[in-house]
Amino acid sequence: MNLLLPICTSLVAVLLAASCGPSPSEVENEDRMARLLEDASRIARTRRDYDQSTKLLIEAMELADKSSDKAMKSYALSRLALMDIMTWRDAQGWEHAVESEKLARECDTDSLIAHALFAKGKLLVVGGITELEARDDEAIQYFQEALSLAGNCTELKVDILFQLSQAYVNKNRFNTIIDQELYKTAGDYIASAIKLAEQENRKDLIAKSATYQMRYYRQGGRIQEGIRSCQTILEDCPEDDYLSRSQAWNNLTMLWAQLGNVEETAAAHQQYVYACEYYMRQKADETLQDMETAYQASFLRAKAKSYRLLSILLVALSLLLLAIIIQSILYARRIMAANHNLSVSNNAKEQLIQLISREFAFPGVAGDQNLKGLTSLPEEKIRQHIADLLPGNPALSQEVSDYVISVARKKEDVVRNYGLTAREMEVLNLCQEGLSAAEMAEKMHVSVHTVNNHKQNIFSKLDVGGVSEMLAKARKEGLL
Repeated sequence: MNLLLPICTSLVAVLLAASCGPSPSEVENEDRMARLLEDASRIARTRRDYDQSTKLLIEAMELADKSSDKAMKSYALSRLALMDIMTWRDAQGWEHAVESEKLARECDTDSLIAHALFAKGKLLVVGGITELEARDDEAIQYFQEALSLAGNCTELKVDILFQLSQAYVNKNRFNTIIDQELYKTAGDYIASAIKLAEQENRKDLIAKSATYQMRYYRQGGRIQEGIRSCQTILEDCPEDDYLSRSQAWNNLTMLWAQLGNVEETAAAHQQYVYACEYYMRQKADETLQDMETAYQASFLRAKAKSYRLLSILLVALSLLLLAIIIQSILYARRIMAANHNLSVSNNAKEQLIQLISREFAFPGVAGDQNLKGLTSLPEEKIRQHIADLLPGNPALSQEVSDYVISVARKKEDVVRNYGLTAREMEVLNLCQEGLSAAEMAEKMHVSVHTVNNHKQNIFSKLDVGGVSEMLAKARKEGLL
């Protein structure tokens, strides 16, 4: 029963590993973080799904934190602070902006400091609802320092200039009589932003100006220009961008009211109500879709796990049955040889050699080139073990031993010629079993990154381009 015990032990280990599931994935590289940041910007810009963008930014920040990448974490935090504004988390956004600035100054990188200061200034601009809460002068200081550090970041500089205009508009909002100096400064910053965007041929940035001009015109009593800005926004923004449309219709309502046009005021207000309703419905639909997607993914994972466990059980039972059959055949052959002192022909001896070789092969792998259990033993122990299997027939025992040892040495020579390490051979054998990188990592007690490095080393040494080609060449060369 020397074969059944290790097989049963292996089966128990396989079942335990399957019940535990795959290990968590390792920290991903900088490219992964960059993709998360890019996806967050795209989703916020095109879908206005700020909650999803926030999730991606948090994931990027956590990856940067695990890899001790202060620069990437600072940038993710500054972006996250801006997203907090869109999700009404101003207090949390301020914490993110402050931490972003701290990390940026530790990195001593001007552009990162500029992004952090821009986020702090914008939080102050949007957070000053009442006169007591207004911190416009502090926001202006942050924006001006950010502008001096922005360097060649055109998009950041244009955004800073627009926000500076808003800060000066804010400084006038509680005045009974408009301070013309403040009003002029606000207009100058808008003009500077548009000029810079035009110099860089950034039509997307030029389009942003309508939003800032709209409020600027309304404050200065330039009603017709404000109406044209609102109409420009409605013409340029996508039909399904109900958030921007609701803001434009809301401002149009106030502008038409200032002109005393009751009919246009009522019509604009009705469109504002419609846009708000569609926006809320859009957000609800997206939430329901996300929930359905998450449910489907969870259901498929649970189903796959059930199938995997069932498959493992079937394979385990098949291996156990195969082991019992092989063991029975081996013992029957050995007893017959010992009791009847059979005269074994050359062909019969070859079959017996292969049969004995397969006794020590890895479970589930046929053929006499995979003597993993036996070939790892010293030569004298190999000879002793085979002598125990063939008592009373030293000549046959010697021939079988010579064959098995020659196979072992041949395999050692091939491994040595290709320069494969013990760990690389282990990965090669696990690849033949069809294990994923995560499953190999768990079995070898190393990271997924380490497993992938071993695989790349094997590809290089065998001069192959993938797993299938690697396994084919390994079998051909006698490595498996």
